Amino acid sequence: MSRPFILCADDFGLTRGVNAAILELCARGRLSAVSALVAAPAWSEGAAALRAAGARIEIGLHLAFTEFPPLAGASTLAPSGAPRGQASLLAAALNRTLAPGDIAREIDRQIAAFAEAMGCLPDFVDGHQHVHQFPVIARAVVGALAALAPGRRPWLRVCADSFGAIRRRGQGLAAALSAAAAGRSLRRQAAARGIPVNDGISGFYDVRKAESYARIFPDFLRAMGPRHVVVCHPGHCAGASERSRRWMACREHEFAFLAGPGFAEACARADVRTATFAEIAGAQSSGSRSTR
Repeated sequence: MSRPFILCADDFGLTRGVNAAILELCARGRLSAVSALVAAPAWSEGAAALRAAGARIEIGLHLAFTEFPPLAGASTLAPSGAPRGQASLLAAALNRTLAPGDIAREIDRQIAAFAEAMGCLPDFVDGHQHVHQFPVIARAVVGALAALAPGRRPWLRVCADSFGAIRRRGQGLAAALSAAAAGRSLRRQAAARGIPVNDGISGFYDVRKAESYARIFPDFLRAMGPRHVVVCHPGHCAGASERSRRWMACREHEFAFLAGPGFAEACARADVRTATFAEIAGAQSSGSRSTR
């Protein structure tokens, strides 16, 4: 039987073009998860359509502490009310100048905004630019999820993975290794509080090579863990201005591959298929019971 993996599209809510691309992939049955930016400018107008697609996928909260103004207003996360950059936030986290209460309030606000729009809690939680793995922030994220009733807890996406698996894929090595190091700490904290996590993650690559995404993607399917996540960032660009930005232009290449026949062919060659975390966990649970 083919091996399942979670194909998760990040950044829903970023722009109308990103929303449209993700919704089209949902309609085509290509994705099994979507991660939503509730603080981003196109979230409100796209939320209803994403909610309608939710029967076929898992929808998660893409916690944002950079790039977008915080929902809770000015705090140690954003002293002037304007968002920090990733480097500034990491420095503040390492220097322990972020107040845990400020982080907790922002997490609560984003969870509440998600629930208001979607009518339920997120199926999973992760972080824009992986900032949910930063020191201090990671503890607050785990604390927020642990405070929920066990039957309502989202699973937590972590970037923990083995050096061997990352090396076998051969893509985005520096980014993958850095994220994996932070992810191991978050995974330990989650395990201590009984919060389920994925096992293995891929999708890191050099976006300067996005035109070769069709060749790159099969590498993501190597050395997959039993609850493996492949992260993608599909989108449509609105004109030359967005296409001039590398992190936007790469989204069109990702969308073209994922929407086309090459994606299905790559999955068939690797003998893998997309599935939700709940489907994978349920099958693993049934399998373990049957062997007792």
